[in-house]
Amino acid sequence: MKNQNIKETVFITGAGGFVGRSFIEHLLQNGDYNIVGVEVDPKKYDVLLKMGLKCYLGSTTNLTLLKKIFRDNEIHHVYHTAAIVEEHGNIDDFYNVNVKATIELAKLAIEYNVKSFIHLSSVMVYGFDYPFMVKEDQWLELKEKVLKTQNPYCVTKIQGEEELYELYKNYKNFNLIILRPGDIIGIHSIPWIIRPIFLAKKYLFAYPNYGVGILNLLYIQNLNELVYQIIKRMPDDSIKGQSYNIRDECITVREFYRYLFKNLKILPFGDEPLSLNQNLMKFLLFLLYYFQKMFGVKPWVHPVGVNFLLRNNPVDNEKSLKQLNYCSKVTFYEAMHTIIEYYKNQSS
Repeated sequence: MKNQNIKETVFITGAGGFVGRSFIEHLLQNGDYNIVGVEVDPKKYDVLLKMGLKCYLGSTTNLTLLKKIFRDNEIHHVYHTAAIVEEHGNIDDFYNVNVKATIELAKLAIEYNVKSFIHLSSVMVYGFDYPFMVKEDQWLELKEKVLKTQNPYCVTKIQGEEELYELYKNYKNFNLIILRPGDIIGIHSIPWIIRPIFLAKKYLFAYPNYGVGILNLLYIQNLNELVYQIIKRMPDDSIKGQSYNIRDECITVREFYRYLFKNLKILPFGDEPLSLNQNLMKFLLFLLYYFQKMFGVKPWVHPVGVNFLLRNNPVDNEKSLKQLNYCSKVTFYEAMHTIIEYYKNQSS
């Protein structure tokens, strides 16, 4: 049993990001763990300091920094959220952060015998075209197909998992849990909330092919509670060394954004977003992307982003329901109400 008088310490990478900071706020509400974070963005780092947190400024690719963090703190749990989460980019940059840094961090977790190493992966290990209700163990049969897409995010998420599993095979004290979340929504979700609202306000939002693609939604508060319960439960041989699909509702792209924009009342013509043929949409985004690059403006979106709206199937979540006792405590409508009310207040 845990000594109730001694608080264990949770180390969170990407502490200032959407997932990391949200989990920190969740831990602070419960108040039963010490928190140590690392954040690469100076502005986000300053915010964490103002919250009174112990945080280090730097990248997870800085092995010297990681070693110092483990030396200076008695770390019991690691929640690894730091990653490059983009539709497109330099594969070497993705590899250094999503694979190499992940493995170095895992080796330190093994060396210091941490009670849990929770790695935030993604359902994108299955790529863009996967079977209906794809299960966790199907990722290997889909691997070659996904690698051929050459999408740096998908590829490096696969590579990161592969190397973590190799470490797990060799070190039985490696208390590894791999979470594959779906499309995480919340107030500060850039790809699913912030950027679409930004584009809609500029009359530039559209979805491909009538919005028939499927989103595997996961509300951030439900993910936070799951990770919190895993930390409390670990070490547990019955769940370690495994991967878990995590999602709440599945909904079409059209249904999701129609509901969001209808309630925010930001579309210029009614409640229905514009639909475009996927190839035409990619072509128009290609022109926008290179036009902005030409004039030194950071592109708002890459044409590859269209592929994320074209996935046709839900992922299976039976394993997480049964083995992790995952529960969607916050419903879709409760989650959307929180998001919509926040952005209504921001506009007023």
